[in-house]
Amino acid sequence: MRLQSAVFTLEDTLFAPGGAAREGLDKALSLFKMEGVWLGAVTAMRAEDAQRALEQAGLSSYFRFVLTESVALCGVYSGTMFERAMKRLHARKGDTVVFSGTLAGIEQAKAAGFRTVAVYGSTGAADWDAMQKEARRFCITANFLRRWRKKGVKPAKFDISQLQFFRAMV
Repeated sequence: MRLQSAVFTLEDTLFAPGGAAREGLDKALSLFKMEGVWLGAVTAMRAEDAQRALEQAGLSSYFRFVLTESVALCGVYSGTMFERAMKRLHARKGDTVVFSGTLAGIEQAKAAGFRTVAVYGSTGAADWDAMQKEARRFCITANFLRRWRKKGVKPAKFDISQLQFFRAMV
């Protein structure tokens, strides 16, 4: 199956503390765009605030839409939200991946039948351990990877700045 679309939970996957884009994210999103993968974002934020945050981080051109709770009439981490986003991307579940930085997002997307990627950085250690077990894949930031390498640990999955996982999916 070829990856056709991806849905990102906005606040916990795209932004570092302070509102800047996560390190290496622009390269990953650029690769998605080059490969023709359509991207959507879901959020609990107001539409205007979400769009402003994407523009300030330099990410707005990668996303076809931002779907808010008030428009979708459901919670951001619900299977219904992910399904509505998938439909807006004119895709099927088998061709769509949900990226989330919360355990609730991973659990709900998986329960709804989506492939999932857990994104490190927005959750505590206990939730991160559970997310790694639930998600089909997980990604870590370059800073987290550097800390692991200093300790002599090699992560089993992928680093968002190296793009290995993204190349394998598209």
